[in-house]
Amino acid sequence: MSRWYRQALPPFSYIVVFALLVLLTDSFAGLIWIVWGEWLLEAGAMGIVAALLGGSLALIGMAAGCFGLQRIFKFPPANPAYLKWLAMTPWDGMRRPPFGPWCPVWGDVVPLSVLGMVSASHAALILALPADGGVNRWQDSVLIAPKLQLVAAALWPATAFVMVWGVAGFLSVTAEWKRSGFAVLLAFGLLIHLSTFLTPTVLLPVLSVFVAVTFVLTCRRMACVLKSLPERTLTLPSDSPPRRIAPVFGLLSPRGLQNSAVAWLERNRPRVPKFALLLIVWLTIPQWRRESLPLILAMVLALALSRGLLIAYGTASHLGILARLHTRRLILPNYDRVWLPSVAMTVASGLCYLFVEFGIIPVRFGAALSIVLPVLIGGLSGPNYRNWSLTAPMVLLISRAQDQQRGRRASGDLR
Repeated sequence: MSRWYRQALPPFSYIVVFALLVLLTDSFAGLIWIVWGEWLLEAGAMGIVAALLGGSLALIGMAAGCFGLQRIFKFPPANPAYLKWLAMTPWDGMRRPPFGPWCPVWGDVVPLSVLGMVSASHAALILALPADGGVNRWQDSVLIAPKLQLVAAALWPATAFVMVWGVAGFLSVTAEWKRSGFAVLLAFGLLIHLSTFLTPTVLLPVLSVFVAVTFVLTCRRMACVLKSLPERTLTLPSDSPPRRIAPVFGLLSPRGLQNSAVAWLERNRPRVPKFALLLIVWLTIPQWRRESLPLILAMVLALALSRGLLIAYGTASHLGILARLHTRRLILPNYDRVWLPSVAMTVASGLCYLFVEFGIIPVRFGAALSIVLPVLIGGLSGPNYRNWSLTAPMVLLISRAQDQQRGRRASGDLR
């Protein structure tokens, strides 16, 4: 092993801890077999020894998974301190990172082969256990032959390493490649739906192809992000002069009173249809019960009320409740339009509930639609806060702290 690769290996203390845990588990299983082996065989309780050996298999897989998780921290965007240090060096994305590989390399074959041999030996011990009443429960609990079980146990550490690294790498680049995250989540949800129609012999190859394609795309995305790091970390001075905003506009504009949640909703409004599509795919997977629909309706009602309150936060109509009763103007369209999406969300969820009660649509789709339709209505419908706050007859409720803060901001701009 080269010195560059050895930097990517876990610390020696971690290796010792996992080795001691596996040895302690195996020693305990061996002690039980030596002391109470005959009694366990007569009582048909050999599953205790098999469970302990299976725990060692789980520890081996956990060690391989931690190996893969530790490898992802060699990826500079996933390690802010590492990224900050690289930004101050002449390193570029075409060279290999200085502190070891960030992706699986051929050098990983050696440690994963050692773990694979230990895992296969544990599987062989489990298969060699005496049968309980003439039946080996471990052999009957899986769908593959004993020889293939040994092969699967030998590949178990490598599979855990690749899966953990792939998931961690995918999450590290999801912020940069949001479309990839949407496509993978959508495809995985559709695969779960297909699992109800396909046989295991067809589903396993399809799932393997999906995992392989996702792994390859993750590696390519991570390589692209790594090559673009020098351009992203290099900040050049701007030649254009800084823009100044008149302090009077900052003082009089209601935009400073806008709730951060509403601002986030307006920024992400174009992504609402994609989110709704993911919801309809994933919410139709579980088997909903009819008794859960009233709870969903109550949650949608609370969500609709919260949406209206968030947008109307810090404002009030120019006519109070008594003034509306006195002038017989119970509804002020220009101001009260902020509550129209909330009413539509509640009505849509209620209609889905009624359709399920009358047997028009199945419970599974009714429960999913009673969530997805309110999300679509609340995310895509208005009003726009800036237009509504400048055109509706309202009063801005500014606290003393907000008034002082806006005054200090305005006086600072005047200086």
